Amino acid sequence: MSISRSIYLLEIDAWTGSAVETLYLGTRTIVTSPSDTPANTPYRGLIVDAGKIGCSISLSGATTANFGAIILNNQGGDLDAWFNYGFDGREFRLKELSAPTLPVSGATLLFRGAIEGVDGSDALRTLRLRVQDKLADLDQPLLSSRYLGTTVTAGATAEGGESLADVIKQRIWGYARNASGQRVNEFNLIDKWSDGAVAEIRLYDGLSPLTLTSDYPTLQALVTAPLVGGQYATCLSSGLTRVGINPFYRLTADVTEAADAAQRSAARVAQRMLMAFGAINLDTASFDELHATNPAAVGIVVNDDRSAADAVQRVLSSVGASLIATLSGQFRVVLLSEPAAVLPSDTFSNRDIVSGASFSVGAGLASAQDAIPAWRVVLGYGPIWQTMGSGDIVPGIEVDQAVREEYASQYRQAAAADATVKIAHLRAGEMTADTVLVERSDALAEAARRLALQKVRRDALSAPLIDFARGSREIGDVVAVRLDRIGLEASKNFRVVGRTHDFQKRVITLDLWG
Repeated sequence: MSISRSIYLLEIDAWTGSAVETLYLGTRTIVTSPSDTPANTPYRGLIVDAGKIGCSISLSGATTANFGAIILNNQGGDLDAWFNYGFDGREFRLKELSAPTLPVSGATLLFRGAIEGVDGSDALRTLRLRVQDKLADLDQPLLSSRYLGTTVTAGATAEGGESLADVIKQRIWGYARNASGQRVNEFNLIDKWSDGAVAEIRLYDGLSPLTLTSDYPTLQALVTAPLVGGQYATCLSSGLTRVGINPFYRLTADVTEAADAAQRSAARVAQRMLMAFGAINLDTASFDELHATNPAAVGIVVNDDRSAADAVQRVLSSVGASLIATLSGQFRVVLLSEPAAVLPSDTFSNRDIVSGASFSVGAGLASAQDAIPAWRVVLGYGPIWQTMGSGDIVPGIEVDQAVREEYASQYRQAAAADATVKIAHLRAGEMTADTVLVERSDALAEAARRLALQKVRRDALSAPLIDFARGSREIGDVVAVRLDRIGLEASKNFRVVGRTHDFQKRVITLDLWG
């Protein structure tokens, strides 16, 4: 455990009843100078415990953020008014000042996170701030636009009838095959496929293609478009179509959101989803790197109140990537890939690790089952967003058994296998997952990549580090570990898949996989 004479500073944003204010605390009381930033500001020494917080990722791409707590001293009633403040969803910043005589403007930012709420269970003595990393900012519905349900007559209106009132407006990113739309004007036969501009909409009645006449720039122009049976027109700028007559079977569409195929990768789609949500603090370099590594096309349809975090992760996990929040509060994508060929950022040995560390040889990321290598990986790909049954398809097409089977199932399957793994590991199993990858070739490549990661021995180390400063690694970083036992006598590379900061004890525990 490291020893330090430095102090912690805590800056908390809160709604105090009339405005959002910043509140200032420290592990000891200091007052900033007139020339400092902030100037002439007291940091009251009420921090009892600076907190413990962590985050981890899995092989599938899922991210788990743990809640922590910062404990504040309220024995003198200094914080009684805070129980009436609004903290939930607000940002906090934990900083370190190496000496109380130094300017606060030079303090080191240790962690930027979000406050989940206040715990007043011991209010006469303490106030506990429940905290999480900035990924908590994405625990809100990705989509917020809803139909008004006011389209009750013909005309240039597309807010749906009463049955659509308060229903979320669907949105599509990337490429969606055989999606369903939302009938937003039953009088003019107008359907909405995406609440935003799209590049192309190919319309089908029972899988029989309709004929596109023209694209119109506005809803008003679309309403007056001349159409007959078997034809349709689009207003791509608003994600709308209008048909000449009502469909006889089921109306579906192949929707392309981004005209440039290069903009349909998981990285690019995830970026646009985050920006649409309002998340602008993105580590763009990490998105660029993931795009360069895997430009495979994806597509997703969102028509419910799922969180931004869940929707974006659905896209990223298709290529084995995770969305994390860095220590500084940026959103970054991380690909769990082979660490062996990466130059490590640091090397840790026995003397760097706190006594009692856990070393799990041959372990996976999530459970004991993961400790057994996999011999086969099966990925679902090419989702059919609206599956079709008997009566949904034009009879002439419906008699084609291959078509019926294809459109009856949401996913196709792509597999990679290595039967030789079962020679040494009799209980080697299969890994299965569904993705939103569009093409079979991309799904096969991703299955092969995951199999290469999972068919060999992997070690999982949980390493509490003596040197607090050296432990400030981000998830996805590669470090080397050299021990005097368990086959690690020679340095071996590991990827950081989890980190837990215990700021009070000044111990950082890294969860390593390699």
